[in-house]
Amino acid sequence: MKKIYLLSLICLWFIFFGNKVFGQVNIFPVETMGTVASNTAISAHTGWVNNATLAFGAGVSPADVRNTGNSTGYSGASGGANVFFTNTAAPRTFIISGINTSSYSSITLSFGVFKSTTNLITSSIFAVEVSTDGTSYSPLSYTDLPSGGGTAIWFLRTATGTIPSTSNLRIRFSNTTTANQIRLDDVQLQGILVASNTISAPSTPSTINLANCTATQDINVNVTSTGTFTAGNQYTAQLSDASGSFVSPIAATTISDNTNTPPTITLTVPAGTVTGIGYKVRVISNNPSTIGGESGAFTINQGGTCVSNASDYFRSKQTGNWNLTSTWESSADNISWINATLVPDNNANTILIRNSHVVTINTNTNIDQTIIQSGGTLIHASNAINIQDGAGDDLTIEGGGIFESQSTLASFAGSATLRVKANGKISSTTGNQGLRYVASPLSSPADVTANVIWESNAIYEHAQNNVFSSSGITFFPNVTVEIPVFRISQNVGAVGAGTNTTFNGIFEANGNITWQNTGVKTFRNGIRGTGTITQNASAGKFAITGTTAELSGVILVLDAVNGLTLENNGVVNVNNNLTLNSGKIVFTNADLNLNNRNLTINGGTLQENLPNNYTIVDNTATTEAIKGGAVIYNATVTGVATNFFNAGLSLNHGGTGDYAISVSRRHYSGGFGQGIKRIYQITGTPSGTSAMTIRYAESELGTVAEPLSISRWQPATGWQSYTPDVVDFVNNIVTYNNVTAFSDWTLSSQTNALPIQLVSFFGEKIQKNTAKISWKTATETNNAYFVLEKSENQTENTGKNVENNFIKIAQIDAQGNTTTLKNYSFVDDFFSTSAYYRLSQVDENGTKTQVGLFFLKNEEKISIEIYPNPIQENIYLKGENNQIYTLNIQNSEGKNVFSAKGNLEFLQKEIQNNIQTLQKGMYLFVFQNENKKVIKKVIK
Repeated sequence: MKKIYLLSLICLWFIFFGNKVFGQVNIFPVETMGTVASNTAISAHTGWVNNATLAFGAGVSPADVRNTGNSTGYSGASGGANVFFTNTAAPRTFIISGINTSSYSSITLSFGVFKSTTNLITSSIFAVEVSTDGTSYSPLSYTDLPSGGGTAIWFLRTATGTIPSTSNLRIRFSNTTTANQIRLDDVQLQGILVASNTISAPSTPSTINLANCTATQDINVNVTSTGTFTAGNQYTAQLSDASGSFVSPIAATTISDNTNTPPTITLTVPAGTVTGIGYKVRVISNNPSTIGGESGAFTINQGGTCVSNASDYFRSKQTGNWNLTSTWESSADNISWINATLVPDNNANTILIRNSHVVTINTNTNIDQTIIQSGGTLIHASNAINIQDGAGDDLTIEGGGIFESQSTLASFAGSATLRVKANGKISSTTGNQGLRYVASPLSSPADVTANVIWESNAIYEHAQNNVFSSSGITFFPNVTVEIPVFRISQNVGAVGAGTNTTFNGIFEANGNITWQNTGVKTFRNGIRGTGTITQNASAGKFAITGTTAELSGVILVLDAVNGLTLENNGVVNVNNNLTLNSGKIVFTNADLNLNNRNLTINGGTLQENLPNNYTIVDNTATTEAIKGGAVIYNATVTGVATNFFNAGLSLNHGGTGDYAISVSRRHYSGGFGQGIKRIYQITGTPSGTSAMTIRYAESELGTVAEPLSISRWQPATGWQSYTPDVVDFVNNIVTYNNVTAFSDWTLSSQTNALPIQLVSFFGEKIQKNTAKISWKTATETNNAYFVLEKSENQTENTGKNVENNFIKIAQIDAQGNTTTLKNYSFVDDFFSTSAYYRLSQVDENGTKTQVGLFFLKNEEKISIEIYPNPIQENIYLKGENNQIYTLNIQNSEGKNVFSAKGNLEFLQKEIQNNIQTLQKGMYLFVFQNENKKVIKKVIK
């Protein structure tokens, strides 16, 4: 009797606790794919076994659900519908998401798979991958599907590899080959259930009666939990749809609390909620992720007739298909919203695709007055989008919005227009149909570029590795002053033909691309990105021609003959560090402004146009102390004179053995003292005595007058000048044959040694019409006094030499001779308008030398505070709320991850709504108000 009693206790223990410790259990019921009457799109199939708890998507290229080729031949084969991956346009993908594995360990995945041929199938051909964020996927492996006769059958396979415990696991299946058709069935995910936190099911609310379509009603939800919830935990009460599904709750309210008895949560039943008897309420948490029990079903009665009219305002309610009413809300007055009872078309007042919603069109659809808002995505997957010609723009992509063209081109009625605003994006993910939005001419059907309006910083993204057409094509053909962006986001391959290609905007290469064939490639407003751009030896020259242009970030592998020419008759700006690995950059009639960035040269040459004064400059570096960007390279000095990379510095040695040097060539917009606007910072140890030659442009002389000497900075004594051995003022060359040590080298006037070392010269507005001008010296030699001058009849873009209309505003006594740091300042009480300030030094013998120049703007600054920082659950903005700001949030790679426009109150709400989409890391919040900008560093 005791043995029987003990055995009973053991059995009960296993019933209640066995699964929590030892036994594998299903994480969700085996997904048999349900049943379908005919071939059905993934997005249209509603018969998934786990439709109430999981989400099913088609990925980049869709698979579909079929009722043929049913599973058989393995234990548990369900024989119903299966997901079919065709063998064209690989990869075809199928994604299951929304899987909560946070309470499980030792997770395993099994599935039935069929191959249509007797070929070998490996886990790299039919790929199975898992992800915790929907972006980065990790592959799993499984036993190969064998080759040979009789192997075109169903197999049961179990995947091996790490499947993470997470609140939203994604499983992606992909057919990466065009040689086989694949079918998938009976997906089973199992794990060991471990002890976890729990949240009790709320009590069932009473029947709720809504008087009309605009009426709402609150539900008080009491929360009771067990286990430990950590700091930052949030409890969220959710209201299901009328069938009891929480896949897309129709209402949710969140509070922050980590206790087991948090305050009552008030959940509001939204206006327009339809009558139903299967509504439920539950509570979930995020730290740790816990899904609470569901209340009993209750009834909501809708007293109004909540019917959408074709002429209503429509907005997306959730991610989904355009042709499903569940995707939409409608409103007769754009104030009170109900669940839509019909799908919007061109008769709607306006149609909004809202932030975080992805709406897919795969049936013939007429649209008008449609706006894709920041964070929203409209996917043109298949069939026709007909953009009708209504008032104003007919399809608008706002900053941060995406219109994704997967295969088919939209048609435009009459003069219908598609406007792409700054940071809005048209993305082409398959095929080259999308090029017709941006390029002309192309083959039939007719180009639509005349119907597309591109604003500055609007983006066309070639989001695929297919080679795009370029022969004789102009991208953004109708653009004149605007500067849109043509972006590649993947490695593309070899592009280019024997005829010219023109980009009337910026070419942004965030993947690698090779240009080939003889046609000239004109990038009107320049080149930028994070990828490598290769110019084959047969490729025509690259040219930058626009008066506003940049060359930033990319790695350039150029041809030594054609190379890249800067021919915009102005300045090409470097806004991110740049690398030249081979070939040449030719300064036809433009400067390259480093803007405090670096150009690293690993190979190739610079061809600065010294006779015409087109060189590398840095307009941010105003004094020797504010050094700005540099041309950086490493070189080996030999016994033969070498002008390294043609960067203006030549060295050769008279000793034995070659030696290595590292060079940073610095530049200054205002010059400094009596040195030219260029310094070579050289590190290395010379072998014996070396000869140094420096080449310069007349524009780099600044206030320095020829004839020139060569000068070296020595920490103990300051600048020391040496008489050159060769001076060629016709070709602007100075040579000194007795170099025995390296530090900083430059050119200076022979008549005077550099009188001072100026560490800094700058100004700041301290009151409405008051500015403080400050400067600092490291050394002074025979220095009698300083003269401070001011010019208000100039603008910041006056040019390189600002000489006119300066008046003396101060004379400040100097130190005479000193080798210690000295600080000077002057308060200008008449700072009523922006002005240039010029500083000159006067020797004890009366010689006056200009040593500094800068421009100071008289403008109000934006003052914005962001707290808490680091970000927690909430974020607050403090500042002038009656101002309108454009906000761009950039990640640590400098890429925009969020954009919005409005006052601070609006921006705070928009950021709060999207805060969960930001991964942990450092961000820059860039606020722009008219011509004013403020940048805040924020940590999450």
